[in-house]
Amino acid sequence: MSIGSATYKLYPRFKPKIIQFRKELEEDFGSVTNEVLMDVDPELRDFFMALQEALFERPEMCNTDGDPLSFRTLHYEINSPEDAFQALAPLCVHKTEEELRDQAELDEESQVQGVQFAWSKEGHTLSKGLDNTTLGHIRIEENRMKIEVNSEAREERIKEEIDKRLGEKATYKVTDIRSIESVMNEGSSETPSWRQEDTEQEALKNSPEVQEAIRGVLGQHWEGWIDTELPVLGGKTPRQAVQTEDGREAVQALLRDIEITDKNSSMPVSQQPYVDWARKELGLPDT
Repeated sequence: MSIGSATYKLYPRFKPKIIQFRKELEEDFGSVTNEVLMDVDPELRDFFMALQEALFERPEMCNTDGDPLSFRTLHYEINSPEDAFQALAPLCVHKTEEELRDQAELDEESQVQGVQFAWSKEGHTLSKGLDNTTLGHIRIEENRMKIEVNSEAREERIKEEIDKRLGEKATYKVTDIRSIESVMNEGSSETPSWRQEDTEQEALKNSPEVQEAIRGVLGQHWEGWIDTELPVLGGKTPRQAVQTEDGREAVQALLRDIEITDKNSSMPVSQQPYVDWARKELGLPDT
C-alpha cells in the first residue's frame, strides 16, 4: 500500500536509527545480504512503516523543561505590592532588585505599585550559550498579581515559591488555562507577555548588534554541542561517535539535517558556518 500510494522522503535525522538497525542485523547475521533481508522481511517492513508514521506524527510542543505546553495565568490577591515585589524579585536572576525597581511604577513614597518582570533561572537546558532561562512572567498591579507560565509543572513550582515567600500575604484565586490554538489566535490587546517579547525580538533581528549577539550565542552552543551526549547517538557525544564508521555516518546525517532546517529558517544568522566548523573539528569531510 505504501509503494502504491507514493514515495516518501526520509529526512537525514532518521539515518542514525537506520544505521542502528543495520548494525543490529550485522551483529545477528554477520553481514547484511539479500538472503538476510528476505529472512527479516517482516521486521524490515515494521521498521520502515514506523519511520513512515514518524513523518506524519504531529510534534508534541514542549517547553525547555520538556513539559507539554499548557498556557496558564495564575491570579492572586496581595496585601501589599511592595511586599510582593521584594519577596519575588529574587526569582528574576538576570536583573537586580534595583534594576527592576527602576522600571516599576512607584507611589510618592517610592513604594512599588505596579511592575512586571520575568521569573527566570540560571543556565539553559538546550543551549550552553544562554546564561538564563525564562520560566514565566510576574505582573503586580496594586493589590492584584498575575503570573503567566507555559506548563502545569511550572504552575505548581511558582505556587510553592509564592506560598514560601509570601504566605498569607498572597491569596490564590484561580488559574486560567488556554489551549495552544486560542493563544495563537488571540488579538493583540490580549497578547501575553511572552508573545510581546517575540514580536520585539522579530523587530530587532535585523540590527547588527543583535546579529552579533546571536553569533556569540551560536558559537557557544556549537562548541558545547560537539561534546553533548545525544540520545539519537546512543548517549554518545558527536566527538565520541565519530570514532567509529557508523558514528561518523550518523553525525554527518545530523549535520546535514541541521543544514536543511537552517535553509528554511527565518533566523537572521545562518548556522552554516558553525556546521562547517563542527565538521572540521570532528574531522568529517565536507558534503
